[in-house]
Amino acid sequence: MASLLDMEEKIKLIFSEKDGNEFENFVVSLYKIKYPDLKAVKPQGQLGDGANDGYLSGELLLRVYAPENIKADVIKKI
Repeated sequence: MASLLDMEEKIKLIFSEKDGNEFENFVVSLYKIKYPDLKAVKPQGQLGDGANDGYLSGELLLRVYAPENIKADVIKKI
């Protein structure tokens, strides 16, 4: 059986290997485990998704941000 530290390292690796879209889809799929009725929002052309990656009407708005590079301005945004 894997130790808690092994699991933590595996989770970090999973997160770090994903690009922006993969990361967003992964996070949305994790939220769907807890919130099965979560509605995922797909980008619509140049309008994108309006900073709405998923929602539960009246309960939850999911916004996922996955920068390509971590810089000071990105950290400030997060």
